[in-house]
Amino acid sequence: MTKTQMTSQLHEREELLNRAIANADISRSVEEYFEIFDAFYAEDMTVSSDQKEEPISGKATIRPFLFNFLVPLHIIAEIGGVKVTVRATSIPGDVAKETHSAWTVDLAGPFGAKCTLTWSVLRRWNGSRVVYECHYDHHQTGGPLTFEDLHIGGLGGANGQVASENALSEGVSSSDLRVRMGSGPERPRYLVDIPKPQVSAGRVLVKITAAGVTPLEHTIPSGGYPRAKAPLVLGSEGGGRC
Repeated sequence: MTKTQMTSQLHEREELLNRAIANADISRSVEEYFEIFDAFYAEDMTVSSDQKEEPISGKATIRPFLFNFLVPLHIIAEIGGVKVTVRATSIPGDVAKETHSAWTVDLAGPFGAKCTLTWSVLRRWNGSRVVYECHYDHHQTGGPLTFEDLHIGGLGGANGQVASENALSEGVSSSDLRVRMGSGPERPRYLVDIPKPQVSAGRVLVKITAAGVTPLEHTIPSGGYPRAKAPLVLGSEGGGRC
């Protein structure tokens, strides 16, 4: 195989990867992104960024970082009504086994707020797998989106502002957790502080790093589950560290 043919195959693989990422639907789930991650990236890959001091190596180490990045996007898209649009454009280069691309993510809230993120990606390949990826030249226009920009259980926009003002007027004390919500469709939901749980005999304290939003928890903020009483911590399907 000639050098020209190898370069052509590499750029075809790059285009295939970029299209797969851009066409995946973050509002549906994050699983599609992990399938792409498994199909295109080497087990011993390394990823770095001009916003982080140290690179991260190994798929098993990178996967939790990817999860923590994707899940919030999925939640604001599926539940918060944010439209997420991803675009990628190849950048010509002449270094063997290396590709460059420019990325844009547009976030459009249901009440008109917008935020655009742009950055560039350098990839180094070994055959059909990415062994090194570097994200650089990050920029942000507009945003960031706030709770008032989302549509969650009828909140957002003017309703979100009213909820915030109600929370301030009632007074919010300082503590370790801020998770309260009102119950019922006629009451605003807002964050307040509650005491941090304490370890007791026969129990452990878990620091939650990720929590799933179930259909029931999607119903509660709208007042469709009258048994739920405030203060209430949502996210019953969680995982974390002791």
